[in-house]
Amino acid sequence: MTRRTTRKPAARPRVRAGKSAARREPRQDRGQRRIEELLDAAEQVIVEVGIERMSTNAVAERAGASMSSLYHFFASKEAIIGALAERYMAVMRPLTEYSTQPELRTLPVADMVDAIVDPLVEFFRRSPAYSHVFHAIDRPGAPDGACGVLHDAATLQVEHIMEARAPGLAPRERHLHAVAAVETVHSLLTAAFAGPPSRRAGLIVETKRLLALHAEMIERGDDPMVRLRRASTLPGR
Repeated sequence: MTRRTTRKPAARPRVRAGKSAARREPRQDRGQRRIEELLDAAEQVIVEVGIERMSTNAVAERAGASMSSLYHFFASKEAIIGALAERYMAVMRPLTEYSTQPELRTLPVADMVDAIVDPLVEFFRRSPAYSHVFHAIDRPGAPDGACGVLHDAATLQVEHIMEARAPGLAPRERHLHAVAAVETVHSLLTAAFAGPPSRRAGLIVETKRLLALHAEMIERGDDPMVRLRRASTLPGR
């Protein structure tokens, strides 16, 4: 996924979402409830001030917990961010298990796109700190990052849909198309919810349009670049 930067970004904590050794596992339901309260508080603080300015003191204060209680479960700010990432991935994973939705293999393209994108939009809406956390952890493709693992799993699921809808597609092409689809949807929705609310609805619509055009191209076997280049070489052009 290509990212453009116009200025050097602020340093972000290096967090590997799959590593939670710095967090104590709760032994009782009460401990699990306290963890969820602390993560809810961390999410609120991140939305208000961002990852860089989020502190363990602010999280404990927002959760109405003592610092000793926070450190009983989370050894550091980075451990909190990693735990938030794990929680987000656990919620998002079933949304991309398309094998449980066999209808996606036969629905009209527009309906298929709605069925894929709408649940993800709802996830982003209910997880306002996700974009902040995503940019603080390893990018998709990292060998041991939760996001990378989830993206790989989603890509495989999309490949299965493409195999059913465009059976003549070569496996290598199918994989590249699936990677492009997953990264495009995730990138645009992340941008939609990380940026100004005024452009959110428009970016969601653009996400659906691009996914629909991509799906149509694959199913029809129509490469627009090839077609447009041929058209540009016709006599009179």
